[in-house]
Amino acid sequence: MRFLRIKNLRQRITVITAITALIFSFLFWLLIYVAEDTMELISLHNWLESESKSYQLSDYRRVPNPLEFDLFTADDRLPQWLSQYRKPGFYEHQLGPEDKHFLVSINSNSKQPYYIVFKDDADDYLDAYEERLQWVSGLLGVFAMLLILGYSLWVLHIFRASLRGIENKIDCLPPDKPAFKVESNLDDIRQLEEQLVAAKNTILLSIQREREFNQFAAHEIRSPLTVIQGSAELLTELLPTDSKNRQISQRITGASQELKQLVNALLLLGQTELDEHHIQRIDITEVLTAVIAKLPEPYAKRVELHKVSPIYVEAPESFLIMIFKNLIQNAMTHTDRSLLIRVDEEGILFSNPLQSSVHSAESFGYGLIIVERICHKMGWTFTKTQANNRFSLQLGFS
Repeated sequence: MRFLRIKNLRQRITVITAITALIFSFLFWLLIYVAEDTMELISLHNWLESESKSYQLSDYRRVPNPLEFDLFTADDRLPQWLSQYRKPGFYEHQLGPEDKHFLVSINSNSKQPYYIVFKDDADDYLDAYEERLQWVSGLLGVFAMLLILGYSLWVLHIFRASLRGIENKIDCLPPDKPAFKVESNLDDIRQLEEQLVAAKNTILLSIQREREFNQFAAHEIRSPLTVIQGSAELLTELLPTDSKNRQISQRITGASQELKQLVNALLLLGQTELDEHHIQRIDITEVLTAVIAKLPEPYAKRVELHKVSPIYVEAPESFLIMIFKNLIQNAMTHTDRSLLIRVDEEGILFSNPLQSSVHSAESFGYGLIIVERICHKMGWTFTKTQANNRFSLQLGFS
């Protein structure tokens, strides 16, 4: 059936309800029609039976009312249409535009059949009653249809309102949406709403734990990080100034600075809102160039940076550094070819060829997740595409 192909649940229920109402209306009118016809036949049959019994009780001398009936006996000449009925019983015969009702019975004396037949319009005495019955039944039918329609619309309204309430609560499941309560007084719908409330609380609790973990971890890292930075500065002063020692000292100092930036980014990422002193106007091209310059030489040579137009954005610098480092490291992990980076007014495009044979065992797939979290927090766009054996990622800052 075509209505079963309807994908929208509300529309399907509406169509099914309408079809059910139409079927019920048809069955109601059919019942009225059959009932009227059956009542007419029963009434005519009882009248003919009554006349036949009176005729028999008078020893076949008092004939039925000649104004209403025709009596045919074995001695009379039967009409051609009537002669074919020989067995006792109540019959209806369509004679032209008129339907003739009659009774065939057996004379107990002569053992011959006799016929009591309604005259031309005598069996239509119930027409006035039938007309009134049709009016009454029609009004009752209309009332019943309106009642059923109203009930169906009421049930449909309850269902749609409950479904709309569940949809609204599902829309509020994301953590940035307001909380909601259980409102329905229907047990089934109430149970669904309770499950949605529990899911909302679970999401909020998970996010809260994640933020607290980031904040606690970053806070606890600060103390040993301070020690590392101080030790790096002390080594710089104490070690001989030859190139090898200077290189070791610079690497330790650079790593401690990167770790400090990571700690600051984690702390900011765990905050609900960023303070104004954390936001600064940054030239994205300069930050990106600085990140590329700190890459190991084999990685830096594989980066192709195309600066079409400068982009300025107001954001924490640690966020941008974390984004660029993760995207570049992710690209280098999955290909040994060049990485194309294009900076223009639409944002930054990172594009690299895909090579299934190149994959680092140290890659856990968290880099893109971190980038996506930062973009979501700052309201930036983050679009991934894969076509022609190339993976592309577009960052938009508008």
